[in-house]
Amino acid sequence: APFTSTIAMKLLHLIFLLATILWRESIARPQFFVDGEKGNDANLGSLTEPFKTITRARDVVRIVTQNGTKVPFDGVVVNVRGGIYDMTSLPLELGKEDSGARGSPVDYTAWNNETVVLLAGKLLPPTAFKRAPEVGPEIYKVDLKGLGLTDYGDLGSGELGDCANDKMELFFNNEPMILAREPDISADGMWQWMQIEKVVNSSAFTFNCKNAGEWGNVSTLWVHGYWKFDWADNYVHVASFDASTCTVSTDPKTPVLYELTKDARFYALNLLHFLDSPYEYFIDRSQGMLYFYPPSSVENGKAVVSVGQYIVNGSGVSHVTIQGLHMFYARGTAIQFHDGTCNCFLIV
Repeated sequence: APFTSTIAMKLLHLIFLLATILWRESIARPQFFVDGEKGNDANLGSLTEPFKTITRARDVVRIVTQNGTKVPFDGVVVNVRGGIYDMTSLPLELGKEDSGARGSPVDYTAWNNETVVLLAGKLLPPTAFKRAPEVGPEIYKVDLKGLGLTDYGDLGSGELGDCANDKMELFFNNEPMILAREPDISADGMWQWMQIEKVVNSSAFTFNCKNAGEWGNVSTLWVHGYWKFDWADNYVHVASFDASTCTVSTDPKTPVLYELTKDARFYALNLLHFLDSPYEYFIDRSQGMLYFYPPSSVENGKAVVSVGQYIVNGSGVSHVTIQGLHMFYARGTAIQFHDGTCNCFLIV
């Protein structure tokens, strides 16, 4: 009898497992498809009728999960087909209503390992680059305003733990270029510095300015330095510069981190006059003009300027997976999550 009872229990257990599997399979995991090239946001979001944008898929997921309150047992998946997606004007915003649940995540994933590229930048066509002999024989210029690009951002001071980066940046052949600076970075990649000779007061200092008399209009000038400690740096806008005494007066709106100290190292940046080495660029924000000293042919290169601040922003969202989506050219952090309840698995 005990033997028969054991067999019966095993059979019941097996039947339960099979019933569970069949039940799970009968409730298919909701999934949607996005195709930036062939899709349409008026479609159903199926493999044959995909959406065009990821944000449209997100909106439909909200309906399925009832704003994150009733997530299907196996979660939901958004399959993004291969291609290039312009996220500059329509980044993916995720809130609490976009959450999955424990063991039932909402997945945003590249379909079948296809290459998905999300961009927060704008490509500059090679034909937009014109010679700028008035600046230098190797310098090119691009009329950004003429291309419809009018938001250039600006430099930010930053502080410990905060880069405060909202400026337009230039990338060439997938590499970040250098905002025109003095002294230049050496050929071996080592940063070069100037040093404070005398601290005049809490917001002014002198240095060996040798050729600084040629700087001209310094209204766009900033300095980046380690003003007291070698682990604490920030950017400071220059209010005025006296070439006769080599005195820099800093803008009180962007104070130095900690305090100015003798021999502190710094470099100057963001003047057209500094544009004298390959890889460097400068943006004249008043005219909407980009100036660039390319390291190689602009006709055969790929130039991109950053436009969007981020590509994915999650606030209070949980149990979301992002997998296989390649993100490029954001001004700040391409993907950022905050105020969530953890369990946000980000695989980029």
